[in-house]
Amino acid sequence: MKKFRVLIIVLAIIAVSIPFIFSSSIFKMLTTGYKTKPFDIQYPNMEIVDYGNNRAYEFKNEKSDKLIINIEGSGWDSVLGYKYGNGKKWHKVGWWYFIVEAFNDTYTILVPEKFNRELGREYGYYYYDIETIRDYTLENLVSCYSEIINRYLSEHSYSSVILAGSSEGSCVLPLVYKNIIQKDLITGMVAISYGGLSRYEQFKILANSELPMSDGWRNVLQHIYEYKHDIDLYPESIGMFYGFTYIYAKSTLNYRPIDDFIDINIPILFIHGEQDTNCPVESTRFIQDYLPNKPFEYFYFEDADHHSFRKSLRTLNRIMKDGKKWVYEHS
Repeated sequence: MKKFRVLIIVLAIIAVSIPFIFSSSIFKMLTTGYKTKPFDIQYPNMEIVDYGNNRAYEFKNEKSDKLIINIEGSGWDSVLGYKYGNGKKWHKVGWWYFIVEAFNDTYTILVPEKFNRELGREYGYYYYDIETIRDYTLENLVSCYSEIINRYLSEHSYSSVILAGSSEGSCVLPLVYKNIIQKDLITGMVAISYGGLSRYEQFKILANSELPMSDGWRNVLQHIYEYKHDIDLYPESIGMFYGFTYIYAKSTLNYRPIDDFIDINIPILFIHGEQDTNCPVESTRFIQDYLPNKPFEYFYFEDADHHSFRKSLRTLNRIMKDGKKWVYEHS
């Protein structure tokens, strides 16, 4: 009888854990990074929402009145990824497909696209498009995302909205929030892998970091003052600084998200890997130290870098389990 009770308890624990945990097979499927099937077969509930030159991807749950808006990180392709291999394969990028997998059974997911971009292009297509190159700035991203979100919320009814962003998406998160008209709908935000410091401050921290990184990247960091000097001299240049234009770098090097987080008083979950050599964990710890009385929470992962949440099943399950619980509690 005692063994039977123990079995029931174990089964109950497993049953409760399943919605929060990726199996190794699902993890392998997600982290493969590409599928051979067309997008409409992989995601039959996805709709493209067009607003002129701006668009978003809606993964609809008809039974839910709750919404997650996910703003993706930097890159020259669609936020959902790109085609390669003569168009026969699809490479996914970012966090969106983990969020869809984890939350679409209980939430509608909206993923705003970067301005003037569309799904289905080959890798690097927009990297050579002059209009896209010139328009890719922090200010234009904020304007684009804000317009999409405001129009979408004006046309749909939700009881709560979680606003999430990773890397670049986390950088613009407070600015986008401030531009949202129906702020009362936003019940919480999730900010992944960026923090509150400017890129210039982050680079200076990393220049003195003992974390392992490539010699090329360390050299860039150790000469960031000289790079910044050139960028300040030629702020409208489309010359490249480590894969991004001077125009883009100028718009991000001096912007400090904490200057806008200081005015926000809704629950925010900050998530950061302690091995991050792109945006150092100190950037998030700065918010925790500087704004101790805000309704903010912090999850740190000692074995994760900027992207390795997606490389470790153990770490991914920890972030999804704890993150999903937080999202449920705040929506």
